[in-house]
Amino acid sequence: MPHLPFEDWLFTEEVLSLEQEEALRGHLRECPACRQLATSRAESEAALREMAIAQPRRDFLERWTQMRQQREEAGRRLWHAWLVLALCGAGALILAAILGLQLVALVLSPIHLAAELARLATSLASQVTVAEVLWSVLLQGARQLVPMPVWAGLVVSLGLLCALWVLVILRFDVQGVQK
Repeated sequence: MPHLPFEDWLFTEEVLSLEQEEALRGHLRECPACRQLATSRAESEAALREMAIAQPRRDFLERWTQMRQQREEAGRRLWHAWLVLALCGAGALILAAILGLQLVALVLSPIHLAAELARLATSLASQVTVAEVLWSVLLQGARQLVPMPVWAGLVVSLGLLCALWVLVILRFDVQGVQK
């Protein structure tokens, strides 16, 4: 027995015509499956009508309002941070442009600028070489003046001090409250 239009009519919210209602009633008298379906739907609707509507907690609206305000405040803070970043970036670009123009005005020629940069590079290289020689002489002299057990004690002491520092730092969280 075909059930298709009758099952659709059972669950439709539209008003059926008189012919459709009569055909549905006739089908329900003959078909136990559709009759069971109609009975189940009626029982479900009755149970839903009898069900109590849960009331929200008293602070429900306040919590949602507070959360919305917090989101809006976070959005404003983010917008302000981007605005400050953009203004600082624009200021840095303007300052760089002004200083660049002044530098160009002071430089006599590109050749003069290249020569000055070469002089600075060689000066820096010679100072690094002098510092390297000085440190190597100091370390070699200190090794001969101070005995090896004293150096070992200094290294171990420094290691223990570093370990103690790390342990102290680990005992504090980000805001400085002791765990």
